Amino acid sequence: MSGNGIYTKFKEGLMNKEYDLNTDTLNVALLTSAYTAILSSDTTYSASGAQAAQIVTAALLGGDITSTPGTFIATDHVFSSVATGNTVARIVIYHSSGDLIAYFDTNSAAQSINIVTNDGDITVDWNASGIFSL
Repeated sequence: MSGNGIYTKFKEGLMNKEYDLNTDTLNVALLTSAYTAILSSDTTYSASGAQAAQIVTAALLGGDITSTPGTFIATDHVFSSVATGNTVARIVIYHSSGDLIAYFDTNSAAQSINIVTNDGDITVDWNASGIFSL
């Protein structure tokens, strides 16, 4: 499966009131193309799945759903001094429990994510209208 989306297990968790996107600790990770999501069945950020393709340590993601009801908005994040030798092709948001939330392999222009690392900073510049809506 390719294409941006929300993991099914996370949607189920929202319906069961397992998550609070305003207060829970959320993380974002930059991954290589070695991981391709299966939104309907992938559930956790694990060493055998998304984590195996991680380029940089996951970073805290500040989220908000109150300013635009039903839409998840987050602050942009800068990954500092990302080591040379990889290509970022995927971005994954996951809960501090390890539960996968959202997957991205294309940018807002519907182009594949393809960022070659070079010891420089990489900024994840989230869409000002929101990352996803429910």
